[in-house]
Amino acid sequence: MFVFDPLVISNGSLALNDMFVTAFFFLSLLFIWMNVRKRPSVTLLAGVCAGLAIGSKLSGLLVLPLSVLIFYFQASSDKKTFFKNILIFSGAVVVGHAH
Repeated sequence: MFVFDPLVISNGSLALNDMFVTAFFFLSLLFIWMNVRKRPSVTLLAGVCAGLAIGSKLSGLLVLPLSVLIFYFQASSDKKTFFKNILIFSGAVVVGHAH
């Protein structure tokens, strides 16, 4: 539905960073969801995409609290997994934001 929105179609060709933030934000949350589905190797990809979203536009910072909440509810019984995922994700965010 998003791609057929008239505002997206008309502003998509302009040099606005909103499209990049939206794409990286979506990819980051998708990779985190894949992590919830018992694929922990994609935590690194989620962090890089989150860093790219933040680097594209400052409103990409919204991905950080959402990610922490998803990781927290995913590992509600296992705090070791929560902290491991947060550590990997945070490192990847720094790397993604640096580029």
